[in-house]
Amino acid sequence: MINTKTGYKNTIEAITDWIDDHSEMLSEWEAESRYNMDFLVEKRKLDRAMKEIREFLTVNGIQEELRRKGKYVIKL
Repeated sequence: MINTKTGYKNTIEAITDWIDDHSEMLSEWEAESRYNMDFLVEKRKLDRAMKEIREFLTVNGIQEELRRKGKYVIKL
């Protein structure tokens, strides 16, 4: 029996048609979320690396101000 309001036989048919009609938008969302996930993974790697570098410098007694070079101070 066909629903007179939607014109569909069942909910599955309605969902399938909606997905077909919006496939381009869904593909764009998928690509964007994949890009954002890749960015977050790389950011986590960088954060972890910066923490390790800070610990290395601290263990080896390297301070915030490394040395003076001319009139500039090199800072970490």
